[in-house]
Amino acid sequence: MYAFWAGILLGETGFSGNPMRKHLALSQITPMTEVEFSEWLFLFNQTVDSLFEGNTAEEAKTRAQNIANLMLHKIQNL
Repeated sequence: MYAFWAGILLGETGFSGNPMRKHLALSQITPMTEVEFSEWLFLFNQTVDSLFEGNTAEEAKTRAQNIANLMLHKIQNL
């Protein structure tokens, strides 16, 4: 997870996974609805706000929202 976010926010290399594939597979095992994504975003934003501030922190929250929206859309349209 560290490598994923470092790549998105800081341009670092090293992440080679596929989060979308993992979430799609997980959604076949357990519900992943708007409720779960809203809770995840709440916790993510709370954590970012407690540890960071500034443009990169805001970018992290914006990117997380966009990623959550995309994942939820793909899960709902399987």
